[in-house]
Amino acid sequence: MTVLLIFIGSILVLQAEKGLGGNINNAGDALWWAITTMTTVGYGDKYPFSFEGRIIAAILMFAGIGLFGVVSGFVASWFIAPSKEEKKESSELQKNVNTLQLKMESLDSKMEEIIGYLKVKEDLE
Repeated sequence: MTVLLIFIGSILVLQAEKGLGGNINNAGDALWWAITTMTTVGYGDKYPFSFEGRIIAAILMFAGIGLFGVVSGFVASWFIAPSKEEKKESSELQKNVNTLQLKMESLDSKMEEIIGYLKVKEDLE
């Protein structure tokens, strides 16, 4: 998508700037300008003079920022995503926690029975 936007932006800005006496005069200049604009480097050596060229520049700038954000997010999620081993360990840990919870509930009910028995025994004495 980035490459497509760079080529389309290059062609459009070359058409918009053609014959205006600006500094984007050939396909090489337009391609260089589109790449530096899309990557948000913007050296300033090539820039559009026309209103249409500036609109194209704004679109490429926002697209570059958006695509950079998408790529950055993808790379970040790749680094922080749990591995298969970590997922397996987490699943086993959850099973162990559930088992312990059931055992504790069982112990609670037995403790209540014992306390109830002791109270009855105490009342009888």
